[in-house]
Amino acid sequence: MLLSNSDIIQNRRLIELESGEAAEALELRDGLTLILKPDAIALYRSLDSFFDPLGSGCMAYVELPTEQQLAWSNNQIMQEHEAGYVGLSEGKVLLITPNHIRVYQSKHNALHHIDPIGELMLD
Repeated sequence: MLLSNSDIIQNRRLIELESGEAAEALELRDGLTLILKPDAIALYRSLDSFFDPLGSGCMAYVELPTEQQLAWSNNQIMQEHEAGYVGLSEGKVLLITPNHIRVYQSKHNALHHIDPIGELMLD
């Protein structure tokens, strides 16, 4: 379960996947790591478990629709964050709650919980 306070995201790192593709790793306060790449988001038990090919560290994964993928801006996807709110490039928003992580097309949609474009359930 994710902790809810103003410093959920402890660290941000750019990482390179085995495919050579860039991704952004957001290390959360409780030790979990959220991986952002244009076509998907994933939650891992830790950053180390993400890089362990024999580990089973992936807790949740969702691919994003082609027309609503995340974008890089100034070498990052995450542009701002406060508490469970994460502002992404091109106005998209990621909300982190104790039960799920959802990606929305806009702040308006996130505020009203309208039409998430991706969701990770945290059981």
